[in-house]
Amino acid sequence: MIILKIIIGQRIKKRREELGWTQEDLGNALSMNKSTIQRYESGSIGIKQPVLLAIAKALDISPDWLLNKTAMKDNFFNFENNENNCEHTTNISIIRKNKNITMAEAARILKLPYTTYVGYEKGEREPNIAILIRMADVFQVSVDYLIGRTSDSANNFSNIEESRPTKCVKVTTIQERLIQEMTSKQLRQIDIINMAQPFCEKYGGKLTKTDLTQYISGKTEPNQIKLLILSATLNVNEVWLMGYDVASGKESYYEKNGNTYKLISLFEQLTEEQQQLIILQLQGIVGDLS
Repeated sequence: MIILKIIIGQRIKKRREELGWTQEDLGNALSMNKSTIQRYESGSIGIKQPVLLAIAKALDISPDWLLNKTAMKDNFFNFENNENNCEHTTNISIIRKNKNITMAEAARILKLPYTTYVGYEKGEREPNIAILIRMADVFQVSVDYLIGRTSDSANNFSNIEESRPTKCVKVTTIQERLIQEMTSKQLRQIDIINMAQPFCEKYGGKLTKTDLTQYISGKTEPNQIKLLILSATLNVNEVWLMGYDVASGKESYYEKNGNTYKLISLFEQLTEEQQQLIILQLQGIVGDLS
């Protein structure tokens, strides 16, 4: 939730500055003091769903944009439903029924206690922002649709997805590519371990014989740092080593950008939820630049 609060705060500040408003101006529009706005923008306090909607209304922006779920800055009042129809409970139930799943199945998919999920559908409980985002992702709808601000269920993040380059296809495994390289270059495991030492120091990682045995047997796959070390050691493209249909020649994306492997190392220390929030933020940045 810490990262999500920062993301929302950054977007509130960005939109406020676009409108030429001061923090005091926004506070006056929301009947809040300036210090509260400062804390929202800094991410030091969380924002509940009703407050998020009030901020979106004041800034005339889509809640989906504030949540970094879309790159499109739809105006708050451009939706066919008005503020008196902002009921999320009906749409959650409609989505579930359209997916032809039971409430118990929905709770399991969303990793929520059954009674908690039932409370959301019945309107007895209100999902927080993190759960709204999870629902939108799992059910592939927009947050605006979930909270009843529009009857269009489309997740408008698709415009970012469409702008990305075509993905390469995975045709084999790291295990097979490793064996292929070891065979063609007549390398033993100990040879690779010794050759990898300079790259372990360079990238701040460690590669052991046990690691290599696991990769060759197919029991596990290397993380990004160890993949980078292996590709540098074998002088092959790490994407090729992962099993994708790209050229095997050494043209490492990570070595083109010296900070990338540092980011990967930090990224792998995060929880799955934190990683998803970082991905959302990066997708939002890419969308804003496009």
